[in-house]
Amino acid sequence: MPNVYYCGPSYEKDRPEIDFDDKVNAANDWLTIGEVIDGTLSEDHYPAKVVVKVNDPRATEWHCYMDGGMGGLFSNRFVECVGSDALERFSPFPAELNGAEYFFLRCHDPLDCLDRQQSTFEVFPHDPSRIMHITHYSFFKDRIPDGALFCIPEVHRLFATDGVVGKSLRGQLKGVLFSELP
Repeated sequence: MPNVYYCGPSYEKDRPEIDFDDKVNAANDWLTIGEVIDGTLSEDHYPAKVVVKVNDPRATEWHCYMDGGMGGLFSNRFVECVGSDALERFSPFPAELNGAEYFFLRCHDPLDCLDRQQSTFEVFPHDPSRIMHITHYSFFKDRIPDGALFCIPEVHRLFATDGVVGKSLRGQLKGVLFSELP
């Protein structure tokens, strides 16, 4: 059974960041983009062109620009390196970062593999059936195929298995940190 990793942003001091106040970046409809990526708006609302500027000459050397959740911008090299099998639960949405091809990934098929009995989490006070925050993850690992990137229905987070982590390390992909979970 595969090990499971949380995918989050890496923490290098020289890591470039997307400045959302930059004139080029501010021209994007980030609310609509976010709603399409998180699945609250249909795919046909995604803008015809999304252009992102990062004020760093090495910006395209970074393959992942991630926020703390499942949202992120992934280079074409990242997509090719992890492979189509790893991304079968996702739909890519194109964006251009400093002239290079990048993608937002929308999870269209969350993997129901969280063991709620063994996990520790907080629920929303107004809706105790919905998880607000998970502090300890436990998975039904027999439901998770190795070599997969996936998300779960309970929270907007991106997870990976050993196969994806191995490909990422061999490909020397920059910008993502894989933290092993139980």
